[in-house]
Amino acid sequence: TAEGGQEALALIRDPNQSFAVHLVDVIMPGSDSQEILNAILDRDPAAQVLMSCGFSRDYVRSILAPGPWKFIQKPFDPKALLATVNRLAAQPLSS
Repeated sequence: TAEGGQEALALIRDPNQSFAVHLVDVIMPGSDSQEILNAILDRDPAAQVLMSCGFSRDYVRSILAPGPWKFIQKPFDPKALLATVNRLAAQPLSS
C-alpha cells in the first residue's frame, strides 16, 4: 500500500516488488493518476490495473488515456472489490 502518489511511484519502480493486481485511487494525495498508470504499464504492459474513484466511469475515462485498465466505482462493497481483484489476478497474462 502507498499513502500517496510519490510513494506509489517508488513502489511501482522498485524492481524487488511484484504485483498481481494494482489498485489505484484516481484521486489521491500528491498523485497524478495518469503518471501512476503510465509507470505501471511501462514496467509491465500486461499488468492488471483496477482504477477506483467516487466519480463516474465516464469522468475517469475523460481524464485517463484509454488502456488496459479496469474500473470500480466508490463506494464499493468489500466483497465486490475482493471478487474483482481475484478475477483480475486469475486472468492469464496477455502477450
